[in-house]
Amino acid sequence: MAMLACVEILFAASLLMVSSRLSLTESAILSSHVQEKQIALQAAQLALVDARDVVRKGLLDVSSNKNISYGSLTGNRLQLHGHLQSNLLPLYRIKIIEVAKPKNNAVIEEGSVELNKEMIYRVTALGYGAQSTTQVMLESDFSKINCVQQSDCVNFFLRRLNWRQLHQLPLDW
Repeated sequence: MAMLACVEILFAASLLMVSSRLSLTESAILSSHVQEKQIALQAAQLALVDARDVVRKGLLDVSSNKNISYGSLTGNRLQLHGHLQSNLLPLYRIKIIEVAKPKNNAVIEEGSVELNKEMIYRVTALGYGAQSTTQVMLESDFSKINCVQQSDCVNFFLRRLNWRQLHQLPLDW
């Protein structure tokens, strides 16, 4: 009888050890996935900063609608291939959107003589994690402030209008 009780106790203890090992394994997998996403998110945020520098310095080729690699226009460098670093350079694309700007608290009609337009720069950035299969895509809109006219705007600041995370790649990416 005592032997049977010992076997039952050993069996229960082994079940507890197996379940705790499975729990630890799942926890480790989950934390590595979260860490991968954080690496990719940081890379995408760096790409947004690089794109903002491109717009601020006037290095943007408006006719081009292609992906720009991090640092290719600004000369910024990113350390790659570390344990907690991305393996690929983040990419971004800058799209210029013209919107009618209200003048004197009224929206100007298209047919009027003088149409005041504001330029909005939409930046879509793709960052990679330590594994190239982990990707995070961010999108942010910027506008120039302290500009009277967009054509001769030299000393200006960029204002971030919004920021969002995209859950799937756009069709033209």
